[in-house]
Amino acid sequence: MLRGAVREALRWPAPLTLSVNLAGRQLVPGLHEWVLQELAAAGLPPQRLELEFAEETLFLHFEAAEASLAQLKAAGVAIVIDCFGAGSSSLAYLRSFVFDKVKLDRTFLDDLERNAQGPAVIDAVAGLCARLGIATVIEGVEREEQLALLGDAASDEAQGVLFGGPLQAEAAMELIRGEEAAVG
Repeated sequence: MLRGAVREALRWPAPLTLSVNLAGRQLVPGLHEWVLQELAAAGLPPQRLELEFAEETLFLHFEAAEASLAQLKAAGVAIVIDCFGAGSSSLAYLRSFVFDKVKLDRTFLDDLERNAQGPAVIDAVAGLCARLGIATVIEGVEREEQLALLGDAASDEAQGVLFGGPLQAEAAMELIRGEEAAVG
């Protein structure tokens, strides 16, 4: 899967990045060798790759893969915690490893609409991450009302069907070409 995705990303204009979710069984000590070999074989710069790991998966396998993650990060690959806040989050992990990005789970948006403390929690997590030099993404934005409720808490990025749904590779390329034509 990674090999095919990396080769597909070569067709994309820079600075677009490829984000790939990996499973727990892939969080092994030699992970960095495999990923860097695939990048080198394809000719994709490491800075154009983000590796995402679900919070629970990452934390279950973190010790075994910490050295590999550090080597990937040193090579320029971004390391991302996905679904942060959905499981038993530990702020100790944010302190022990410098992640590039934290994706706040969509359940934070549910809190925005139902709970007066929702915005404060998002602001607190996003603020903590900002102070640590970690970008934040709010996942699951589906409606304009949710985006409006986020306000300044929208953090660095937001993602969800409000901005577009999943696309096949060729449809994504058509979208990119359309954006480039509109700008240029």
